[in-house]
Amino acid sequence: MTDRKAQLYGKRLLLPSGASVPLDHPIAEVVEVDGVFLVRLEVLAKAAYNENIFGIAPDGGILWRVQPFSHRGENDPYVGLSVDGARVFANTWSGFRVEIDAQTGRILGHKFVK
Repeated sequence: MTDRKAQLYGKRLLLPSGASVPLDHPIAEVVEVDGVFLVRLEVLAKAAYNENIFGIAPDGGILWRVQPFSHRGENDPYVGLSVDGARVFANTWSGFRVEIDAQTGRILGHKFVK
């Protein structure tokens, strides 16, 4: 992780490169891992938008949207992101902790923690 900062403006992400990235929902949080900005969107309770984490390149290109996770319910978005070294974890509303590959958005593993 580096100390480059992205700025949040509602549904728009402004990257250190100057690139501006519009998104569908308000941005809840951003973490940067190995040059990829991981963006978690804040999703309204009634919106079925489970894959609410995106990988964004420094130039503003969307690299990936998190892979669908089959153990989740119809309305179970991610509610938190954390980084432990080079490992990225996201928590779902229903209590799953999911490890995500920061370069591809692929699910590497999951555990029920609630």
